Amino acid sequence: MKQWLENGCRAFLRQILLMAGWVIRHTIVKVQVIGTENLPADLPVIVISNHFSWFDGGLITALLPFRTALIVAAESNRYLFFRLYMYAFDGISIQRGRADRKALRKSLATLYNGRSVGIFPEGGINPQFAM
Repeated sequence: MKQWLENGCRAFLRQILLMAGWVIRHTIVKVQVIGTENLPADLPVIVISNHFSWFDGGLITALLPFRTALIVAAESNRYLFFRLYMYAFDGISIQRGRADRKALRKSLATLYNGRSVGIFPEGGINPQFAM
């Protein structure tokens, strides 16, 4: 029962965040997606992106036609929004500057279970584009 309730809370929060992302995408950001026909039909995939601002993860989540567990720096957990995002979308927290085997194992398990994983390899936000 507890697991069912937790999954329901995650799904509800995920839907709220996706709706907020949809509103932002269609009113403020004006993003055009090109090339979705090139995405593989069978999952999982590893999504790799540059990291320009705080909005990158949300855009990837909102624009991809499949759910992606993003790898996010552990220090981001100090912000409520990121904790909610990580909870709703099964984010993977990673410790910077060291080999984080726990994050690696969770990423591999996510891929093994048929879900996609997203990563920003340079691991930081460009201050010029932060907002």
